[in-house]
Amino acid sequence: MIERLAEHIPGVLLLTTTTKQFVQQRCFIRLRLLDASRFHDYYAFVAEQKKYKPVADAVTLLLNGECLADDKLVMLGELIDVQDIKQLLKIANNGGDTAQQASQALVTLLINRHDTKPCAVPQYL
Repeated sequence: MIERLAEHIPGVLLLTTTTKQFVQQRCFIRLRLLDASRFHDYYAFVAEQKKYKPVADAVTLLLNGECLADDKLVMLGELIDVQDIKQLLKIANNGGDTAQQASQALVTLLINRHDTKPCAVPQYL
């Protein structure tokens, strides 16, 4: 009933408790209410969610200032389509004064892949 109602009104506001309490299928159902064209197939949703885990892990490492293993460096290089990404990855992984800025720039580039309003990437490099 809620899904049919959502098709006819301009906006839906869903209030919920912690999303971790819901199984993945229930989360998908709620997302489908918000954007039925984007979330039209549960199995495609599950496959897409699996791709986010390595990215989230790499972002966590970057924000914590930890070095990235070679496989994470390769994955970030593939995800971020920027010509000079290798230099940025090297700076972020080497530590030092500019490592935190390089890590934040990498996180910003990853966010820009999924955001409709891209963030400015620092131009210090």
